[in-house]
Amino acid sequence: MIVQRLIQDFQLVPQDIIAHITRKYGEIGWKNKRQMPSNMNGNPMGRAGSTSFLQRPNSNSGIQYALSMGHRIHTLSYNESTEDIEVVQYQAVETKNYLSNMQSYQYMIWVPLSESFQKDKQRFEKFKYEYRWNKLDNMLCGDPEKSMTEDSRYRRVSFGLIPDSNMSEEKETEYIHNFQLLLNYLNKQIGEDAEEQIYIKVVRTSDSKDSSELSPGRVENKRRNASQSHRSMNRMKRYTIKLSKGKEKYQWMVIVMGASFYTKRSYHISFHWLVASGSKIDAQVQMLKRRCSQYGLRLITFPQYSKSANLRLHPLISPVSVLIEETEVARKAESVLTTEFNFIDDGSLIVEASDVQLQVFEFQVDRWGRQKLTARQFVHHTGCVFVRVLEDARGAFGFFWIDNRKLTRDSELMTQTAQKLYQDFRAFVDCARAKFASGQMSL
Repeated sequence: MIVQRLIQDFQLVPQDIIAHITRKYGEIGWKNKRQMPSNMNGNPMGRAGSTSFLQRPNSNSGIQYALSMGHRIHTLSYNESTEDIEVVQYQAVETKNYLSNMQSYQYMIWVPLSESFQKDKQRFEKFKYEYRWNKLDNMLCGDPEKSMTEDSRYRRVSFGLIPDSNMSEEKETEYIHNFQLLLNYLNKQIGEDAEEQIYIKVVRTSDSKDSSELSPGRVENKRRNASQSHRSMNRMKRYTIKLSKGKEKYQWMVIVMGASFYTKRSYHISFHWLVASGSKIDAQVQMLKRRCSQYGLRLITFPQYSKSANLRLHPLISPVSVLIEETEVARKAESVLTTEFNFIDDGSLIVEASDVQLQVFEFQVDRWGRQKLTARQFVHHTGCVFVRVLEDARGAFGFFWIDNRKLTRDSELMTQTAQKLYQDFRAFVDCARAKFASGQMSL
């Protein structure tokens, strides 16, 4: 519990500082808020009852720690006799973000993909949103509910299985068989005593209405609708893998996998963890890579920003945008990504207007007043670059190119491949625009 707070920028308060504050203000209790320094309000996050904000160093109530972030202070107390852990949070009165403590910052950044500088913008806020420490602490103390939402700030590493762009029916069957072998391996990792074994639905290209559910030793065909919603196509399944053995400190991680395996789309696999050592996670990553190599599956490391709705998640990595306002040209450009440039369908994401820095884009407003678009994403079969495609309300398209720094930062070949793909795409768009404008070609 303390380590999780240190990871999120808390600092331990030394005992001599606690002693100094105690001598100056006295023993500050939960029932005595007015005497708290720095206008702090107490807010207990553990069980009900009074708890001292900063106990005297010679207190006999057990192990105690105080951690501070300036505007937030947490105290953690462990009672050895009752084996209870009590957590109390104190928060400054003014911890909301107003215009006075939010700042937009514009800067020029070098983009290797286009080999040029481009303008970008980030917004800085003084205070982070309120973190759900109560849920995290309960999870760390043994709560069987191990689901980690995006606001858990868990550590993660993501991968994608990328199929061949052109597969025969025989190759497709072999690809599914190899994926079955991978599922068998992952089921061994989660253990036979797991509450649920891994079941993944497989969708073939020969008949988009047929699907099968894969599990060890069983392939069962089912019918499915040809058109699926964004939610169903991007639904994920989560399984817990125990990393500790015997009397080792309890460690675990969650493997997150796509609920459906499309043979013509990339397939996403992620490891999420809160309580696990780096060596344990690295061992799992290396074993996964070896198994995929053994089974003939192409596993590529995917950066987090490729899966985020906000492509500007990383302030030092900026996408290159290509705006095409001619709808016919744009549709042709999207089509050639898969037919000529060897890109693979990488799914779709819901993108908000604040994440798209194109002033000419017109977003549709939903019934809740939010401006959102469904973006289609593609990944090159080498994994070196992603392209996210957005279409606005009037038929204009935005193509956002962003390289996979997990590959390009260590490989000059991958960098050159990504740059050439972008340059060839720009050349195709310029040529198509010229022909369409002159009426020489109907797209």
